Amino acid sequence: MTSSAERASISLIAATAGFLGASVVAGFTAYSPVDRCWTAAFAVLVVLAAARATLTPVLLLTAAAVGVTIGSIWLIAPVAALMLGIIALRQAKTPPWHLAAISALSVTALLHPAEGASTLLVTLLVIVGAVPVLISGVRHGAGEIRRRVRLAGMLAVAFIAVSVITGVVLSALATPSLRNAVASSRTGVTETKSGDLAAAAGAFESAETDYVKASGFIDSLLMAPAKLIPVIGANLNTATEVIGAGRALASTAQATVSAAPYDTLHLADNGVDLNSVVAMQEPVAALSAEVKSVQNTLDGIDRSWLFPPVASRVDDFAAQVTGVSPQIETASMALNALPELLGATTPRSYLVEFTSESESRFLGGFVGSYALLSADHGHLTLDRSSSVATLNSKLGSHTDYVAPIQFRDLYDRFHPQMFAQNWTVSPDLPSDVAMVEQLFAKATGVAISGVIVIDPFGLASLLKITGPIRVDGIKKPLTADNAADYLLHGQYLEFAGQTSERRDQLAAVGQKAFDELLRSSKTNYREIQRALGPSVTDGHIMFSVTDPTTQVLFDRLGLTSRFELPSEGGMFSFRNSASFANKIDYFLQRSIAFDSTIDPSTSQMDSDVTIELRNDAPNSGLPAYVIGNDNGEPTGTNGMYFSIYTSLRLNSATLDGQAVDLSEQPDRGIRVFSRGITIPAGATRVLRFHLSGVLQTTSAGYAFQLPHQPTVNDDHLSFSVRSTDPAHPISSISGLGDSTLRSNGGVFTADASVTSNQTIAITFAKH
Repeated sequence: MTSSAERASISLIAATAGFLGASVVAGFTAYSPVDRCWTAAFAVLVVLAAARATLTPVLLLTAAAVGVTIGSIWLIAPVAALMLGIIALRQAKTPPWHLAAISALSVTALLHPAEGASTLLVTLLVIVGAVPVLISGVRHGAGEIRRRVRLAGMLAVAFIAVSVITGVVLSALATPSLRNAVASSRTGVTETKSGDLAAAAGAFESAETDYVKASGFIDSLLMAPAKLIPVIGANLNTATEVIGAGRALASTAQATVSAAPYDTLHLADNGVDLNSVVAMQEPVAALSAEVKSVQNTLDGIDRSWLFPPVASRVDDFAAQVTGVSPQIETASMALNALPELLGATTPRSYLVEFTSESESRFLGGFVGSYALLSADHGHLTLDRSSSVATLNSKLGSHTDYVAPIQFRDLYDRFHPQMFAQNWTVSPDLPSDVAMVEQLFAKATGVAISGVIVIDPFGLASLLKITGPIRVDGIKKPLTADNAADYLLHGQYLEFAGQTSERRDQLAAVGQKAFDELLRSSKTNYREIQRALGPSVTDGHIMFSVTDPTTQVLFDRLGLTSRFELPSEGGMFSFRNSASFANKIDYFLQRSIAFDSTIDPSTSQMDSDVTIELRNDAPNSGLPAYVIGNDNGEPTGTNGMYFSIYTSLRLNSATLDGQAVDLSEQPDRGIRVFSRGITIPAGATRVLRFHLSGVLQTTSAGYAFQLPHQPTVNDDHLSFSVRSTDPAHPISSISGLGDSTLRSNGGVFTADASVTSNQTIAITFAKH
């Protein structure tokens, strides 16, 4: 081969490698065309250098390419290069075009690493493979070539140095403004959540101003050269994207909190101004869309080339946006749903069930009285307040309802079609509402759009807004501090032997509290959230509707007491329902203890569950309506029907040490085991269950849900767990409220008094 032909071959091979290199967008500068230029130039330089290098560095390049492409289809290229290298080893002198061909295959493979390969590892292999080839090629080149390379190298180093220094200086100047912008954005989010929209608007305005200042430095023309430098350019481009996203978000948020002052929404003149609600819909929807757009921007940022401090700030910003996104979306959904919910086009009626846990049902307490809440063009009225006896008089064995067979099998024993006090039989409020909607219509002829359940604790939380109320016939004012205990117990003592009067007063308390709520000056968004939020969390106020779209919103708000099998992890819930028509559950104390093991290799969970039920009721001295019964049992006896709802198998059960059989029935994928028992006055009965099953893993480990039944007295819950594999121990458990956590010999134990649903998170130590 002539020298000119050989040079032409090498040039063709280099051009081919450059073309393949240009097909790669590495993302290490601010611009994809520049990325292509860098990768193309890299491939061409390596091939040209290899044509003048010795065989050893070229084979090292091939070895690096093999390491980079293991697990990828591109592994074919370095394998082919390796075969050419073996041929070259047998030659006395390897032709330059042969070396160029080996390096072209290798460098092309280097630029196409296996999917998921570590960017740092790939970069190190590229350097290890390419630098020796470049050095060897320069050393064996002609003198004129070495001088040109040296000059080009000096110019490149000078350009890079000046660009990097300029970039560092401008970035340093932008940093204070960027920090202030992030801090102001966080303040804006915090103030928005708290309801101080004036402060939130000011914070977002400051954030936007600081983002503009930071952008002035990052987007300066002086910064343009630095954006062409690999790695530096990627970090500056990320800074530009984050600043732009933050600026847009701050601007939209500022406009939204100014145009949608939801803190001014309040109950007045017995209703809500729906025009104000409608005016807020568009700006809040715009903010929700902007938040999603920012999320997409942050999710689309390639973090491969980011310096750790930059990547950390991006992740912090992304976490902040992700944290607020569901809330903004929920706010938008609420504003869109609220007009129809309040009867903007069609009047709506909602059944309000006043319940009491002193006589328990699986949802919480029995229904003692009811009222009808009407909504018409935002105007609200509460009427038809009465005891459930008026409903029972219109129900009977002739009344029927349509429900899934599993619901009928489980709950027909409580005869809800005859007794409205049992309309809270299921722990799943939406299931109860599907039944109640039919039965209420048959009893009254009124079609309802949903059901509100409120117990004495929920009524007490209303009084945090209204202040004390006086109800005719009740001796002392009811306050947020005394209302719950009065309604759970005190009223039965005050009206002993006067059942009708007591029932009328119970309904009157709800009516009075609601009337005062509509007139209260505190009934704005912020005060309602603060006063009622804990009651919603603890299941003392629930709201489920018949419209599926609005129901999705209420599920997000945690209002519906949705009770279902979790998609991940496991679950267990103990529920008791009074069997005697008394109010003795006021004295019931429940303790639930789990002693569990988990096999990390199979995800098998075995749990010994101990439930202690203590009846602190006296056997005399209180009205029969409270501690008596018509079942022939001694006074003070607690009669209950209990069910355990679980995702696990029940292997054995004992009551006070004696084996018992529990009937099993399914409920929407949940295993339900039930039995009736009695607890004498002052006595404690002990249930023990052995449960087992496979837990589905979550991204963090294992989760075990413990849905809580609203009760008069807090449950005491203890959860202990250990690993079956000493080499793979449990590292932590969390999620049990304000629990006391202990660790001893690989056993983790959490103890707490609980009033709401709990989810235990179990994490194993990594190998």
